[in-house]
Amino acid sequence: MPSFRPTVLLCGSAPPSDAVMVRALLAHQARVFMHAPPGARPPTRAGAVAVPGELDGVDAIRGWVARAWTAAKTVDAVVIYPAMPATAAAAGDGDWQASAATLRATFFLAQQIGVRLQRARRGQLILAIGDQHGAGTAGAVLRDGLICMADGLGKALADRVAVATVVAAPRSTPRATPAALAAAVAAQVAHPAAARRTVIYVGGPPARG
Repeated sequence: MPSFRPTVLLCGSAPPSDAVMVRALLAHQARVFMHAPPGARPPTRAGAVAVPGELDGVDAIRGWVARAWTAAKTVDAVVIYPAMPATAAAAGDGDWQASAATLRATFFLAQQIGVRLQRARRGQLILAIGDQHGAGTAGAVLRDGLICMADGLGKALADRVAVATVVAAPRSTPRATPAALAAAVAAQVAHPAAARRTVIYVGGPPARG
């Protein structure tokens, strides 16, 4: 067992994806504190701690981040793993509204987390972006918006906080599975890249055009 066990906050996703991410982090001996909606039973293994709370709105997000930081005491990395659209079978207004809500919640989470990491002058912020195969236009716009957000965060926080984007490569063969994405995130937590801004593509090189 390594002498250093990173403490990780995990937030922004929903089962079953977060269970896969938790398993990967625990396999790297991380101490995991994960978001759990009130009343929900988080799909974790022994060693992960659920921090209940809503992530709907600025005040709720600010409160959850404060409680998570208090529970963890020290934070080495924060993983934001947004819930992504699964299909474009009915690409109506609901898909766009869900994508906009995800983008907004991710922004507020990153804002609150970035402030705390800057104050601590340590740690890394990791944005994990899952596979968008078949998610349609709304999913593609959400993916690109999250990547742009991560790039802007990296520039804004570069003097004190490392920002990494771990993203499923679009239209890659083979497709990036949730397990592969989680393994790449866990590896970044355990062995951070030297660069203050890092983009890691999982599943193949990024598509052009």
